[in-house]
Amino acid sequence: MKYTDAKGEKDWAITLKEQLTVTVQELKDQNLISGGIYEQLQLAGTTVSRLYGLPKIHKSGIPPRPILDMATSPYHLVAHWPVDVLEPVRTEID
Repeated sequence: MKYTDAKGEKDWAITLKEQLTVTVQELKDQNLISGGIYEQLQLAGTTVSRLYGLPKIHKSGIPPRPILDMATSPYHLVAHWPVDVLEPVRTEID
């Protein structure tokens, strides 16, 4: 199979960035988040997540395990924000 570039199709990373930007803007417009949090959640450059292999050094003949590095994903900051918001609730439950 030969690789062909789909002409006229938007890159999925750009589409995702646009969707996240619209969602964060709506949260700000509804006063659900402050201007500071809005700025923090803005995507500044979208990169494709890296996939690399982590070898099992204690087992021979086993192929590397695939590891997906999500730290460079456009989801990372947006997904981490609720964790920070919900931390006080989690500590009260413990």
